[in-house]
Amino acid sequence: GRIVAASRHELISTLHEFLTSLLPIGASGVLIIDEAQHLSPTVLEEIRILSNLETNQTKLLQIVLVGQLNLLDVLKQPEQRQLDQRIALRTVLSPLGRLELEAYVMHRLSVAGEMGQLAFDDAALDMVQSASAGIPRLINLICDRGLMIGAQSDARVITAQMIEAAVGSLGLERPRRRFRFSWPGL
Repeated sequence: GRIVAASRHELISTLHEFLTSLLPIGASGVLIIDEAQHLSPTVLEEIRILSNLETNQTKLLQIVLVGQLNLLDVLKQPEQRQLDQRIALRTVLSPLGRLELEAYVMHRLSVAGEMGQLAFDDAALDMVQSASAGIPRLINLICDRGLMIGAQSDARVITAQMIEAAVGSLGLERPRRRFRFSWPGL
């Protein structure tokens, strides 16, 4: 009940006190906001205000904005100039190459507890690469759906056909297959 009745100033003061209380133990606060490209200008302005929480020696709150590439466009808007100027580090996750994709899929399987009893064949990984364009979010969706399709038939190896079905069920554009043409007598 107390928070509902608190003013914005009181909430920020309380947050400041809390963050300051972390300093003696060598800790600091981190605010991570995912899908930041969807934040309204009003919320982005509130984030800018929170970025001002500091002492004479240190910032009290590190803010991490995570979002799609259009977050960069949102931050370039004139009304976001002050927030944009406060961003100390920017990084863009590039699409994964084929070898990175394979390592990523193997890592995800190991984290999920798979103990070498399940695999994606090379053609399946090629198809995941093609259909996802190396974008991790799409890789996750396609592989997850491929695993579900494989589980329906108790498969231990996820095949290109399973990935093609996964891509179709997700409504993604089916990757073009590479065909090799040969002419009789050549």
